[in-house]
Amino acid sequence: MSAVEAKYDQLRSNLQNELGPIDANFALRLMYLERKVPKSSYPSIKPHAILTIKYKQGTDRENKKSKLRTKYGMMVESIDNPQEILVVGYMDMNDITKISSDSDIDKISGKASLVIRG
Repeated sequence: MSAVEAKYDQLRSNLQNELGPIDANFALRLMYLERKVPKSSYPSIKPHAILTIKYKQGTDRENKKSKLRTKYGMMVESIDNPQEILVVGYMDMNDITKISSDSDIDKISGKASLVIRG
């Protein structure tokens, strides 16, 4: 392993410790996209993200879906796993950090991309 790879692994480890339930790889991708868009041209644009939120065993998934829809106005759907939901919308790390503050969340992973149409 090269010195650069070791530093990268350390960065990911430190980031994972700070993020709690948020997957570090997903967070790195999202933060990269946030910085890729020049804020002078698009001051309010956020990356488009698809989150998979895994809740702790026994959590009322329907209640969690309702709260996420109401509080954040995002599309929220059930998936096959009874402890997971899918959340789709435009969000940044601040939004995801707020979502992750729910103590019933076990893990948040996802995908993010930029959708800019002119």
